[in-house]
Amino acid sequence: MGRMVKPRYSTILLGLLGISALELIGCHPTRAIADECASAYQRPAAVGVANDTTSIPALSALALYHPADSLPQLYKPDSTVRWFRDLFYAHFGDFPGGQAGVHSFLLRFHARIVGLADTAGWYAVRIPDPGPDTARFNLLRFCIGADHGVYVRPAYSRSPSLLPVTSSHPVSHPGPHGAGESP
Repeated sequence: MGRMVKPRYSTILLGLLGISALELIGCHPTRAIADECASAYQRPAAVGVANDTTSIPALSALALYHPADSLPQLYKPDSTVRWFRDLFYAHFGDFPGGQAGVHSFLLRFHARIVGLADTAGWYAVRIPDPGPDTARFNLLRFCIGADHGVYVRPAYSRSPSLLPVTSSHPVSHPGPHGAGESP
């Protein structure tokens, strides 16, 4: 007849880990982030988008936008790369949803067009500053990217810092072109 074998602790532990993993499959971190996006950046109602009278200027009607170094920025801790916290570039010509998608984006993120980006066909867009918290900036980037993907990207500061980065806030310096001039 069959002999009863005592289960080993490692077998029991592996079984419990497997059950735990199966239960966690339904819990995705992106679902929680999507919920946070919906709360922080509510989508405008279809009626609001349809009634939006904001005109999107033609690219030819805008000047190249030169962001000032004094705009709020975030630094990557491992480099001198700086991201403007409230400046994004958008390619409205290929936007998902066409003109309605552009109006939805502008309304949802309280964005305003400030000029041309340095890449042909792209607009420079200012969005209310999410603050110096990197997590809030990353949430904003995720929320924008989830709907608009490669058609909206954050803008980085192109001028090198002349002083070492010592905090998460901009370091004041005269800039590469002299005091008060933008790059």
